[in-house]
Order: sequence, then C-alpha cells, then structure tokens
Amino acid sequence: MRYSIFVVVLAVFLAACSPTGAGDNETSYPNTSYPNVGPSTVDLSQITPVANEEGENVVIPPPGQRDSQAKLIHDISLDVSKRSGADISEVTLVKIEEVVWPDHSLGCPAPDVMYAQALVDGFRVVVKLEGKEYTYHTNGLRSFVWCNDGVPVEPVK
Repeated sequence: MRYSIFVVVLAVFLAACSPTGAGDNETSYPNTSYPNVGPSTVDLSQITPVANEEGENVVIPPPGQRDSQAKLIHDISLDVSKRSGADISEVTLVKIEEVVWPDHSLGCPAPDVMYAQALVDGFRVVVKLEGKEYTYHTNGLRSFVWCNDGVPVEPVK
C-alpha cells in the first residue's frame, strides 16, 4: 500500500514538473540581433578644458558629477548673502586654499570648547561683499564655519 501511494505521488510530481507542450524541444528567446557596432569617433575639443583669463586650465568635473568645490563656494556665498541681506550675485570669491587644520576646531576654536586632536583636511575660503572680506574654514567639502575675528560662527539656516 505504501509503495503504491509513493508511486502515485511521484507520478503527480513528475507530471507537474514537466514542461508545457511536452515534446516541444524548441526554446523561444527574445530577439538578440544587434546592429553592427564599430569604432566611434569623439570630438575631443568638446571635452578638453579651456584656459581661464590667467591662462590656467579649467578643470571640468566628469559628466553627471557635481563640482563639489563649486558647491562649497556657492553655499558659503549663500551664507554671506543670508547674513547681510544682499543678493548672492554680489558675493565674490577672493581666494580658496587647501589647509590641514591641526584639530576639529578648523583653526577657529570657540572659547572653553575641547576639540578632537586629529588632522583635518579642509579649505580656507575668503569671499568679499561690499568691500568686506569674510573668511570661512571648512571640514573638507562637507561643512564650514565663518571664522569672525578668530571665533567660529555657525552657518545661517
């Protein structure tokens, strides 16, 4: 009795696992024909950097990637604009220089605050608005503080 139940269950299982259209051995695949692909031509003049007014090559970020340094300068200019009420287009970049800060104070420690003692890569960014220069210290390209007379001032929200 057990043997006959096993045979019936096995037969049902095998029937359920067989492909539909038994005896049809052809497998259907989607159209896989591709046009002839040959070498392509690239006009390098369209992607070669051009020189700025000082004769230095302008570095252009790869397509689809934002220039993070340009974004940082924009965010700093926006901060100055919000603080002063002036239009952001009136803020000009004076200079940006790479700096390795000695600790997490970014070279602009707040009084009575302890900072992690680790080297921090960043930038010193100087922008100008209406004859006044604003110096910002950054933590890489991530965050910045306005260093006003040696005292950090958090960005305007």
